[in-house]
Amino acid sequence: MAEITTGSFTRSDRFGDSRDPTFPEFFIEPVQDELASNRQGYPIYRDEERVKIHMPGNSLSVPVERVNDEHRARWPEHYRRFRAGLEMAHDGTPLEMWPAITSKSQVYFLKHHSIHTVEQMAGVTDYDLTKLGMGGRSLRSLAKAFLDSAERNALTKSIMAENDRVTTELLDARRQIEELKGLMNGMQAQIEGLSNRPNVVANHVPGASDPFAQLAKAQGAQLAPPTDPLASFASREPA
Repeated sequence: MAEITTGSFTRSDRFGDSRDPTFPEFFIEPVQDELASNRQGYPIYRDEERVKIHMPGNSLSVPVERVNDEHRARWPEHYRRFRAGLEMAHDGTPLEMWPAITSKSQVYFLKHHSIHTVEQMAGVTDYDLTKLGMGGRSLRSLAKAFLDSAERNALTKSIMAENDRVTTELLDARRQIEELKGLMNGMQAQIEGLSNRPNVVANHVPGASDPFAQLAKAQGAQLAPPTDPLASFASREPA
């Protein structure tokens, strides 16, 4: 017969209610099958799933029930890990890590009353609180204050992280603006340089670039004006 490790769990959401302080302990229990035993003539056993339902602060009343669909829906993750054979520790801050606990005897005393974490101590009901003696109410107040402080610290850290992110984005945006401004200044300088260049068309003098005139000027000679080849015929008188 396969042995399945039992699991104990702290917080549980009863159909979405996170205020439910109870936690389950699933386990396997061998149960005699009367019908099969009578038929075979000797004891026949079968495994059945059981669950102990713990209430922090109440070690006297721990009901044990056969696992049904309601239990599976109430603690789905706990049941899944139980079926996988995994041992689960109590969720939350262990009592050993809580500065309000000053001795191991306090830890043992609270664990005897099914209280293993600060979260469970904060969830002890007024009725079960009377079983913890005179210091029970004080411990519950300290547990609630501890959790409230942790929540505020987490919120503060979240706000600081968000501020750091926004600051980083602003600095990056400012850097991009400065780079864009430098680029625009460079483009403006180029545009102004082009506008100050002399206008080649407006300053052009006709004939100034005539290669024949430039050659004659360089040689110190003056070109004779061209003659009309028909002029000699025009000066002759008819016979």
